[in-house]
Amino acid sequence: MNTPGLTNDVVFHHIMKTAGTTLARLLETVYGASRMCPLPLYEGADKTAFLEGVADPAPRIFTGHPQEHFDLWARIRQRPGPKTSIAFLRSPADRVLSCYHFIRDSRFVRKNVGAFDLSLTEALESNDPRMADNMMTKVLASLGEPRDYAVPAAPQDLKRALANLARMDLIGIMEEFDLSYALAAAKLGFIPPPVVKWNVNPNKTRTGELPKETLALIVRKNVFDFELYAFAKTLFESRVAEAGESLEPLIRSIRQAPRTYFTNI
Repeated sequence: MNTPGLTNDVVFHHIMKTAGTTLARLLETVYGASRMCPLPLYEGADKTAFLEGVADPAPRIFTGHPQEHFDLWARIRQRPGPKTSIAFLRSPADRVLSCYHFIRDSRFVRKNVGAFDLSLTEALESNDPRMADNMMTKVLASLGEPRDYAVPAAPQDLKRALANLARMDLIGIMEEFDLSYALAAAKLGFIPPPVVKWNVNPNKTRTGELPKETLALIVRKNVFDFELYAFAKTLFESRVAEAGESLEPLIRSIRQAPRTYFTNI
């Protein structure tokens, strides 16, 4: 495997439960831990490593959840020079359900953030920002700029999110992870190492198992996300078509390599 250098900053806007941890770990495998500059994982976490990294003028890979640490996102935006922007999206109902199970079941979340013992319906109706309506729309509309995620998304948020997504240098679709990973390798210029998937929860409820009323509630609270996701898929497909046959050896390499799954939630 080659170890290419970075020519400019890479900024990965990690929307919760869209295979972001998997992608970030793969980028770390390619470029090395010294080039990674993740934002703290939760409020109150130590910021020292991030602050040292963002002060270093050498190109870095910044990863984090844009719905928190607004002051740190501002520091990323203030860095001079071009930036390669990345975002991955996921089917909204699946993302919401996966997010619910993660914040309810994760030992890491319980230890560092606190217990989350609400039912799915209670969580959807709560003011917890992690279960906010139209999360993908809000994240892509704001891109780390301050906002109150408890306030419902508005049509102008969708308009901004669509425009920001179209300007992203690289977009991925979780349901097409291998193809998204191949696009990332082609865009950034690396040979993709074998996939290691993180935070896999084999015991979570599937959307097809939900009561109709619960699924309808998810849809009702994420109408903008469904429209955004449909646009993202169309945009993704056009970029795959533009890449053409150049993706074939990358896809073949990704799918032929052994794959590892970690259920460390």
